[in-house]
Amino acid sequence: MPHERGQAGHVLVAELRVTVKPQQADAMIVAYLLDHDPAVGRAHIITHALCTFSAEDAGQALTVTIPLQPADYVAAKGHQLQLVIDTHDPFFAYDATTPAFTIDITSPADTESYLDVPLHPID
Repeated sequence: MPHERGQAGHVLVAELRVTVKPQQADAMIVAYLLDHDPAVGRAHIITHALCTFSAEDAGQALTVTIPLQPADYVAAKGHQLQLVIDTHDPFFAYDATTPAFTIDITSPADTESYLDVPLHPID
């Protein structure tokens, strides 16, 4: 799914565009694209990406485009894609005491938020 080879052999990657306003210095967001199986109510991570903000970014609305990590993935029939945006992930945290952050997420008319997931038909 989020990993596809174009005609020229280029790797295409899922990308997220969102406008965020970090409330603290050195904030971060982690975006997860999940494969959700509604039959059992479970979801599995397909791919993810991290975006960090500097101290100067605090209190300012910023539109960011975040490429998610390439993943060669086939979702089963009937599964759903889910997007989760979080402000803390222990894997990306500086240490165990790294705080969770507050981030406002918006979608202004001139820079609407989107998730672009390249799809490739299965033969």
